[in-house]
Amino acid sequence: MRTIRFILLILPWLLLVGYLVKENLDSAETTVEIETTAILQEVEALGKLELVKYNFKEITELKEISKKYLQIFQLGPDSKIALISSGEAVGCIDMTQLKLDDIRKEKD
Repeated sequence: MRTIRFILLILPWLLLVGYLVKENLDSAETTVEIETTAILQEVEALGKLELVKYNFKEITELKEISKKYLQIFQLGPDSKIALISSGEAVGCIDMTQLKLDDIRKEKD
């Protein structure tokens, strides 16, 4: 009878300690390493005459608003992130597509 009481008394504490140890092991930080390598695969002769070059940027913002409880207080601050993407576009004439018939010689 005493052993049953002892087991019933200590069992919740053992379960609590086991749960805390498991949560501590699950929340351990992991290290992520990212490595990139660039390889030049091909060089291509374009033979193009560039006429115009456009440089542009786009800004994308994301804002996550914290929940309000009882319309009185927020649990935490709002989160905000911005992504700036840039690009380049070129307008050109492909000189390799020109034929002799496309060229006209005039006085000037």
